[in-house]
Amino acid sequence: MPDRKTIGLDLDDVLSDSMGVWLRMAEETLGIKSHKGAITRYHLTEIFSSLTTMQVREMFRALWSDYRRMPMLDPGIPGIVGKLKGSYDIAITTATSANLKDATAWMEQNGIAYDRLVLFNTASEKHLAEGVDIYIDDHPDVAENVASVGKRSILFRQPWNEELIARNSDPNITVVDSWGQIERLLLPE
Repeated sequence: MPDRKTIGLDLDDVLSDSMGVWLRMAEETLGIKSHKGAITRYHLTEIFSSLTTMQVREMFRALWSDYRRMPMLDPGIPGIVGKLKGSYDIAITTATSANLKDATAWMEQNGIAYDRLVLFNTASEKHLAEGVDIYIDDHPDVAENVASVGKRSILFRQPWNEELIARNSDPNITVVDSWGQIERLLLPE
């Protein structure tokens, strides 16, 4: 039997709706009013110039410390990931601000099955994950880095990756709009 391929899943804004929670927190604590569609750059300091990188990170850490309130991006994720696990190994490959304990507790709380969790210091390291064949991520740089080393990248459409989507011609990058689309792409009947 051939070796199973491994799918690497990102935590923030692929599995969880962390940007939605971050935006609510920014409004409540800083009076910053915005919406997800206005987040057209991955690095929030490029949109909210009054914030420092450290402030943005601290806000993400704070929202993940209360992981019980973090919603999934799609309520069907546990079922779809469970089906994928029947054909693939699942690695959570993330540069999240969540700590290991909160990330694993969140996945357990939501019934998301996985084989291993790999936390990275920066998103630019993700394509180096040992043994990961297919990446599902929302970060445009990750998609390009993964594709540049000949691996398959599934880019989960978000407002902050539209610029890459508009100019992408790399056959190793596939854009999806939903978890149902991921299921159909990776588990054809």
